[in-house]
Order: sequence, then structure tokens, then C-alpha cells
Amino acid sequence: WVTDMVVAPEMRRHGVGTALLLAAQDWASGRGARRMMVEMQSKNYPAIRLAQKHGYEFCGYNDHYYTTQDVALFFARILK
Repeated sequence: WVTDMVVAPEMRRHGVGTALLLAAQDWASGRGARRMMVEMQSKNYPAIRLAQKHGYEFCGYNDHYYTTQDVALFFARILK
């Protein structure tokens, strides 16, 4: 379950987020995980698109997840 992944603003759109996500998938898969889940705030459109780009599908939300009362979106995918 990925809860925090941050890319410095000046490094965005250079594949850093993709590299981090793929490394996390490889790490999880190598330890026998069959599914990976990511969460993000509903207003974080770049993170939503990154997840969708890599085959993650929307699987739920929680409107009381963050202390700021922002809605959390959950996306998951099956690992190979």
C-alpha cells in the first residue's frame, strides 16, 4: 500500500514518479504481494493520472481519511 510518494516540483514530468512506482511494484512483487494499492487526495489530478497510466483502477474512496477532510481515492492493480 503506497501512502506517500513525493517528487520535487522541478523533477516532475521527467519519469521520476513512474520510476518510483515501478520500483515499488517490483519490490512488492518480489516479496510475494499479489496486489498493490495507492491512495491520493481527490484533488491530486497528476497522481490520479499516473496511477491510471500504470494500470491502477479506482477501487474506492474514504471521505474521512485525511484530517483536512479531503476525500481519499484508492486505486489498485494486480501484480504479475
